[in-house]
Amino acid sequence: MRGSIFGIVLLCCMATISHATLRYASTSGSGSTCSEGSPCSLTTGIGQLVAGDTLFLRGGTYGITGPIGLSASGSSGNLIKLWNYTGEVPVLDGTNMGTAFQEIFGVNGSWWHFKGLEMANAGWISLYIKSASSNNIVEFCNIHHGFRLGGSGGGLQIETGSNNLILNNDLHHHNINGSGSG
Repeated sequence: MRGSIFGIVLLCCMATISHATLRYASTSGSGSTCSEGSPCSLTTGIGQLVAGDTLFLRGGTYGITGPIGLSASGSSGNLIKLWNYTGEVPVLDGTNMGTAFQEIFGVNGSWWHFKGLEMANAGWISLYIKSASSNNIVEFCNIHHGFRLGGSGGGLQIETGSNNLILNNDLHHHNINGSGSG
């Protein structure tokens, strides 16, 4: 009897174990494989992420033309990670977004971890953690040269969530309506 209960408990625990997937994106990525040898595009990789997954961004400049929405959520111990590939710097460049109220990343989810990314030239906000998005981490990111409209926006904005950790980032050169201040 004791062995049967142990077996049932073990089977239940195994059913809830998530299998994190490592995915890779590059500026020239294509297809949907998202492997290290055959990286996909940024948006394809993001579209495949679930709790526990990591998307490594290879170095280079990613031309962002509109907001990238991040609505999935991870969980405690199973964050969704958007990280630079070791030793490389991915630059998410919003130059082609214009000055409309648009963000490079708009987070409507919780348990995300951004690490080692450079975000530049956003039309409004580079990284916008919206609504009740909580338990997110932004670490070792360089967020710069955003264009703030009407005193709103800039590099990083957190709306109403809780337990968001902003750690060892550089945020600089954000203008208010082209004034050069901010």
